[in-house]
Amino acid sequence: MKKYLSLLLLALMTLAFLVSCSDPHNNNTSSYDDSITQDSTNQNGITVDSSTTGNSQAPVVPPEDSSTTDNTQTPDAPSTEKINTVTWQFDYAYWDSSETLTGESNTKLLVDGGILGGDFDGIVIPKDITAGDTITINYTGSYTILETYPSYISLNGEVISYSFSYTNVIPVFTENLTEEMLLEYDAPNNYVILDRGGRFTTLDKYEGQLVYLMEDRRELRQRTEDTPFYVACMLAYDPRDLEDGVPDYENISESEAREIAHSHYYNNYFLTCAEDFEYEMSQPENLEGYWEIRITEYRDYGYVYCYTIDKITGEIVSMAATDSE
Repeated sequence: MKKYLSLLLLALMTLAFLVSCSDPHNNNTSSYDDSITQDSTNQNGITVDSSTTGNSQAPVVPPEDSSTTDNTQTPDAPSTEKINTVTWQFDYAYWDSSETLTGESNTKLLVDGGILGGDFDGIVIPKDITAGDTITINYTGSYTILETYPSYISLNGEVISYSFSYTNVIPVFTENLTEEMLLEYDAPNNYVILDRGGRFTTLDKYEGQLVYLMEDRRELRQRTEDTPFYVACMLAYDPRDLEDGVPDYENISESEAREIAHSHYYNNYFLTCAEDFEYEMSQPENLEGYWEIRITEYRDYGYVYCYTIDKITGEIVSMAATDSE
């Protein structure tokens, strides 16, 4: 009987040992599980918890966020056309009475000895500009100069901007101004411009008490210690005062209006055309405050130029060109 009890006890002990070996909470198994649940980092820099994805599956990498794509647009390339700058000084052309249709001496304000045309046409010159003042123009393209007198300066391009610079005005009593002083001042002549209409006379015939000297600021004229300034022109009026120098005669005559229109047309249009042709000028039409004159070209593709001229100042207030056909 004792023998059977011994065998039964041995069998129970063996069974208990086998059960203990299959326990899922065994300490060795727990240590193995801890080693595989630690975070790991994949090659794309994405941290993955392998305890939730499983050790046998590759980590899931989220798709690239399209909102981070660089959508910056390259701005339009700036214009590469060069902007040029030129500075010119104003001066006067003087026509003696024998050279004009009106029988009177007259002047014309020029830009560096010329008349602006072509794409320079849009430039508006203030009424208080005179010889000695300068204009600075920023432009693209290029200009040509027709060597006549006055010359014709034509731009093939675009005026970007322009500005004016005013010279010094020096009033001097005529009794203190002599021909010798004019030589020292390197004055271009001894003419005194009488009014804004352009009439002039010589200093010895001028009857006024005061003369306004306009300083010549061209860099080509180097001053000396004995010469305080150079003279660009002499005026009988203050050019900065727009009420001063307005002609005191009643009206521009018909012949004067014709001369003004003809001079502008001849220098700005006729001389610039390589074709030889004829043209005709109409009698001035008498309007209220203005003269209206038409110049008709007789050639293929000719034009009719209609001038409107202020009767008091002689200023061309408008000019229109239409097809003669």
